[in-house]
Amino acid sequence: MRSPQAHSRMFASLPPLPLMTLALFLLPLLVIALGGGAAWTQASSTASEQLSNFSVSNITHNSATISWSDSDASAGYAMVQVNGTDVAKNVMAQIVTLTNLKPDTVQNIRILKISSDSSIVDNLKGSFRTLRAPLPSTALSNLRISNISYATARVDWDDALPDVKVDGIKIFTKAYLNGELIFERRHDSPTYIDLKYLKADSDYTLEIRKGADTLTGSFRTLVKTDPKLSNFSVTKLTHNSATINWSDSDIHDGFVTIWLNGSILDPSEIKGRTSWELTGLQRHRIYRITIRKYIRHAQVDNKGRETSVRYTNP
Repeated sequence: MRSPQAHSRMFASLPPLPLMTLALFLLPLLVIALGGGAAWTQASSTASEQLSNFSVSNITHNSATISWSDSDASAGYAMVQVNGTDVAKNVMAQIVTLTNLKPDTVQNIRILKISSDSSIVDNLKGSFRTLRAPLPSTALSNLRISNISYATARVDWDDALPDVKVDGIKIFTKAYLNGELIFERRHDSPTYIDLKYLKADSDYTLEIRKGADTLTGSFRTLVKTDPKLSNFSVTKLTHNSATINWSDSDIHDGFVTIWLNGSILDPSEIKGRTSWELTGLQRHRIYRITIRKYIRHAQVDNKGRETSVRYTNP
């Protein structure tokens, strides 16, 4: 038998081993020395792929149903995250209905498979976008088109819910004339429009839209004619006042001016009237009264035209 010194001389005479070979040779010895021979495993860096087949159904503006497959559903449970927030824990089934979602928003979903020892053994990701919030009914009703002339018209309607909002913001009221957007407002909840610069003797289709409601109507402008004043009269004559009256072939378009002894009365533009009370008159004095009509809303002629009826009080 060789002595220990001989063994040492034998190993010393062997060529040096490569470093990697030496490490592989010594590692089992080191494990046995430290662990007393116990078995150990290193955690896998990849998931076990138990989850699959992510799908989404019944998507609305604030909810959706998600589902998935689990090849080992009997072991552990699932946890669902939406945009990084836990929304469902201890899920045993492979389906969850999500609620209270934001409209028109991408929802990033992560499903975690949790084992019985509370470790994550798999995860599955998916995403979808919620629908836009539906526009509420704003209870528009009773569309009225009046005061139609050859160049103008008045539009009125009723709105039972003028302050209705979507996501905290009041929604617009919009008006379309022959399909073209002509009006868009929301802050003061309008319920009327004065249409101007229309074409004479023409057909128009009108739509008022707000939320889910739409009102429709149609009208035809009048044939263009020169304005005519007629039937001048004086009533309620006293020692210091009188009421003057006249007829107007197109009362809703333009304005009139009243001249008293060559001076224009205030206000200088009188609209929608066929009578006017004169006050502060002097006793036993003759007054020359002239009424002039001006049209400024015609589409072709914006220069203004006038016609007058003169009356001299005897």
